[in-house]
Amino acid sequence: MKNLARNLLGSQSDAEDAVQETFLKVQRSIASFRGQSSFVTWTYRILINTCYDARRSRMRKKEVANDDSAETAQREPRAPGAHPSLRMALERALASLTREMASDFGQIGVRVNAIAPGEIDTSILSPGTEKIVEQQIPMHRLGTPDEVAKIIYVLCTETSSYVNGAEIHINGGQHV
Repeated sequence: MKNLARNLLGSQSDAEDAVQETFLKVQRSIASFRGQSSFVTWTYRILINTCYDARRSRMRKKEVANDDSAETAQREPRAPGAHPSLRMALERALASLTREMASDFGQIGVRVNAIAPGEIDTSILSPGTEKIVEQQIPMHRLGTPDEVAKIIYVLCTETSSYVNGAEIHINGGQHV
């Protein structure tokens, strides 16, 4: 669990905090566990959500600090998950978690799908992204947050009512 949290958050101390917070959340909400998925899946989902909350909180703090100092936003370095072998492990874990949750929740009519964006033009691009775009992405451009949002929107509509357990790659063909 700590490795996943470290890959999502980028630091050992943040990962330890997230894992501790996850166990506290599990302890507080164990009575609400309905057994519709495995306990491990449920716990990992809590961990992932805790990590996302921590990242959002960190971004909000940076935005406030940037507003106060009136400096231009600088690009944040990527988490260690940007390393190819770690990235592949995370991608496999996400795909596996998506399939397991789709199976568990599909029985009650809930669809679970994953979005796997590639290089998207956001504030967390790392140095060297231009080289990746030139050499690895057949479309030779970054994706936009709007392109990702449109796919998410489609997944939330009746258009995709029979899509369950899918992992949708939005990467301009980077991994083909």
